[in-house]
Amino acid sequence: MNLSPDIIKLVFGLKVNQYRHEQNLSFAELSKKSGLSTSYLNEIEKGKKYPKTDKIMQLAAALEVSYDELVSLKLGNQLSSVSELITSNFLSEVPFDFFGIDPKSLLEMLVNAPAKVSAFIRTVVGIGRNYNLSVEQFYFAVLRSYQELHQNSFPDLEQAAENFYQEYGIKENTKLDEFYLTNLLAEKFGVSIDFYSEKEHPNLAHIRSIFQRERNTLMLNAKTSSKQRAFTILREIGFLYLNLKERPVTSSWVEVKSFDEVLNNFKASYFAGSVLIPQPILKKEMHHFFSQKTWQPELVNHMLDKFEVTPETLLHRMSNIMKDQFGISDFYFFRFEATQGKKDFRLTKEMHMSERKDIYASQSEHYCRRWLAFQTIEEVNFQLEKETYSQPIVGVQRSTYHGSGRNFLLITMARPLTIQSDKIESVSVGFELNDNLKRKIMFHDDPSITDRIVNHTCERCGIFDCQERVSAPTLLQKERHLNDMKAAIAQLG
Repeated sequence: MNLSPDIIKLVFGLKVNQYRHEQNLSFAELSKKSGLSTSYLNEIEKGKKYPKTDKIMQLAAALEVSYDELVSLKLGNQLSSVSELITSNFLSEVPFDFFGIDPKSLLEMLVNAPAKVSAFIRTVVGIGRNYNLSVEQFYFAVLRSYQELHQNSFPDLEQAAENFYQEYGIKENTKLDEFYLTNLLAEKFGVSIDFYSEKEHPNLAHIRSIFQRERNTLMLNAKTSSKQRAFTILREIGFLYLNLKERPVTSSWVEVKSFDEVLNNFKASYFAGSVLIPQPILKKEMHHFFSQKTWQPELVNHMLDKFEVTPETLLHRMSNIMKDQFGISDFYFFRFEATQGKKDFRLTKEMHMSERKDIYASQSEHYCRRWLAFQTIEEVNFQLEKETYSQPIVGVQRSTYHGSGRNFLLITMARPLTIQSDKIESVSVGFELNDNLKRKIMFHDDPSITDRIVNHTCERCGIFDCQERVSAPTLLQKERHLNDMKAAIAQLG
């Protein structure tokens, strides 16, 4: 077991505290028996001091335990929950310092934890194990919370993108394509570009890029599009320009070694998006788009062409500036994938910028088929079958969540993926239709926009005449049955 010196000091302090209470000794009484000052004993129990050998021997004698027992890292039954946290590497895996929490303070709170708190800790750990929650999944959940906490807007990274333009003399009208960025990466950062093919490396077919440290080379999948290559090269520049040391070597996660890797990957990706789509230009384009009295999907395609980015990059960048530049803070972003010709819809990314989550990952339930995301995926499917697909499908919908009265204006884009040629991706950004939004997005009440009543999943939905339903409302029926039983029990009284 590899523990930091700080944790070792804290464990020692916990044991002294435990044995002192078992002997019913006050600080003053233990001070008298051991010959150590009360202030020094207090520092020991707080994990701030680790005494020398002679003083440990004095403490052991005063507490009536052996020297070996006192310095052992094993904790008794009373502190079993703390012991589990330490031996499971929980303290090193969870980025407490990221949230301003000192791990030592956390353990201090658990020293005198009642049985209920210990049971709660075991329950949380048990839930994670039962649902196969890996450390990687936890890291991604932490990152998602971090993005949501900041409304997915990070001024320091926006400023870094502006500084990058100035530092390297990049003009506003410079075409940041893969060729320009390849030269920049090589000349300014000493990293070369190479390619690999699916035929040569079939196991790497679904990975966009791999960074080879020993060769200082960024390997790109030959199947990636020019837009994807530009973003990937800029993300690599982001790692170097922002001086982000801990970073993944692959574009898709194969192995997650630390939370810093996850966070730094996000920062480099955000930087890449900010450079490709500068905030001032995007703000101008969005203001023009939002000022239209009617829905104009060609303006979305215009932005795609102007910035030469993928639909996900464009909508994600929109979400970056919604709060600071337009004062819109209640929105969500999500991404679905499906296999061509099938309806195996999978939620692969989500962010919620409002307190309530109307869409969230569901492992075993069936998402509402009334969502625009699925309709656009099916439209791409249809066009692929007819061999008429030419550009991403852009759609809009006003969605009202059944039973809640919450209304959203939803903009969605769908397209077939380049590398995974049998997959279709749909990305959406949904804005809550409140008074603030209605003042900012003029086409919100365009009568040509479809209105749909939607829900989360079929299993929880009370729209019983729904033609799109693919599963019975089992969870809703279970909830209603439970409420009926509660009402019947209340009537007995």
